[in-house]
Amino acid sequence: MKQYRPHALALVIASIVPAFTVVWTVDPVTPLIVGLAIVALLWTWNSTLTVSLRALGLILASAFFISVTSLLYAKPSGVLYLEWGFAHITDGSFGLAVSSFLRILAIALPTAFIIRSILPHELIATTAVRKIVPGRIALATLIALRLVPVITADLAETRTARRAAGSTVSFSSLVVTTFVIAIRRAIRMSEIAEVRGFPKPDRVWLSYRPFSVRDWLLVTVPSSSVPHIILIDGHSGVGKTTLSEEMARRLDATVVHLDDVYPGWGGLVDGRNRVIEEVIRPLRNGGSGSVVTWDWEHNAPGERLIVAPTPFVIVEGSGVSTPESRLLADTVIWVDASKDVRSARIEKRDGPAQRHLFAAWERDVTTHIVENDPITTATVVVLR
Repeated sequence: MKQYRPHALALVIASIVPAFTVVWTVDPVTPLIVGLAIVALLWTWNSTLTVSLRALGLILASAFFISVTSLLYAKPSGVLYLEWGFAHITDGSFGLAVSSFLRILAIALPTAFIIRSILPHELIATTAVRKIVPGRIALATLIALRLVPVITADLAETRTARRAAGSTVSFSSLVVTTFVIAIRRAIRMSEIAEVRGFPKPDRVWLSYRPFSVRDWLLVTVPSSSVPHIILIDGHSGVGKTTLSEEMARRLDATVVHLDDVYPGWGGLVDGRNRVIEEVIRPLRNGGSGSVVTWDWEHNAPGERLIVAPTPFVIVEGSGVSTPESRLLADTVIWVDASKDVRSARIEKRDGPAQRHLFAAWERDVTTHIVENDPITTATVVVLR
């Protein structure tokens, strides 16, 4: 299976809210929780994300330097442990040092992950296509990115030539040379762009890639232990289970099937209510869900199902979408199909012997639709 790569703009948007949360808090606990959650979320989305040892060393060194500075020179408060000139260590400075160290890590580590995974050309193309920035500005930025390695190579050749000629290479001369080379290259690139019609409003950006479902969910899912809960409702035989399994493969999601919980053919309401109270509500509150399943073969209660919080949890089954469950969920999907298609699928799956039981079940589903309106309140309606 092809490795999923998050969209560059989705990564940037998803990191903004946690970053502001870390910056505008002063306690040591918030950056620790938020930082770990962001790194875990990024790793869940793409396990190939890495950070170089050099970058990790710079981050740790910077965090250590800032925390030591805070420890020695922060405004004194609380018990004084050490004082030497302008330096002093107190309860307050110690707490600020720990908070500063964790805050630097919480911001810098996810940033290092994101920078290594972002494709600048994709980000620029997306901002131009979506008209977030004017096309000419995006094009100028793209040209500037292309010019950086070219100018660097020109500068290296200039330094080598001057040293070979016995000339001294001063810092000021390097600055002037770099400036002149940049202007000449930029003018040349601008002329080429004009001739080829790059600034035209209807131009095609080859680096543009639209958001996938996972990219949209990455933007909307909060960076915490609370999962994104998806409800899939619909008549029997419409393909709810198949859809949930397809989504689970794409999202690496946990799936809860209400068919495993309904206490028999007449248990739509009871099974649905127990899943809402014992699985969906605890997951929304940041905990784990737990519900007793139903053994259809022996017509008796079965084993207890434990549902741990994961980034995505899908709960599928007839009757799952109610006003109460919709308040606890993030996405609600209604799946539909024609009556003839549903009947053919059910008879193929369950056999003609279950036809009378299925008729009673469908009456319960119809009652659920009338009472809870799961169709018009759905986030998405899928026809299968």
